[in-house]
Amino acid sequence: MASGGDETNVVVWDPTKVNKEPMYTFVQPGTIMDISWQNDRQLAAASGNEIYLWSIDMPKIPKQIWQGHQSCIESIKWDQKGHLLASFAADDSQVLIWSPKSK
Repeated sequence: MASGGDETNVVVWDPTKVNKEPMYTFVQPGTIMDISWQNDRQLAAASGNEIYLWSIDMPKIPKQIWQGHQSCIESIKWDQKGHLLASFAADDSQVLIWSPKSK
C-alpha cells in the first residue's frame, strides 16, 4: 500500500504489520497527486507536471522521471500488463502515454 499528499513523500506501508512504520519512503518534490503500482516492486507517482518511477530496490533515486504535460497531472494508471502508463492533465487537455523503456 502506498500513500502521498502534501508532505512531498511517497510512503510504502505493509498493511499486514501492526506497527505503523513505513517500509520505504521516496522523496519527490511537490504534492503527490496520484500513485499507481506497476507491479509489486515498482510504482509511479505524479506531482506537478512530472511522473517519477520508483523501485523499492532503489528507494533513494527514481528509476525515471517523465515530463511532458504543461499543467498539473491529475491521474495516472498502468495498463493491465504494466508496460504503459497513461497520465491525464485536464488543464492542458492531454492524455500522454509513457513507457519505462522510453527516456
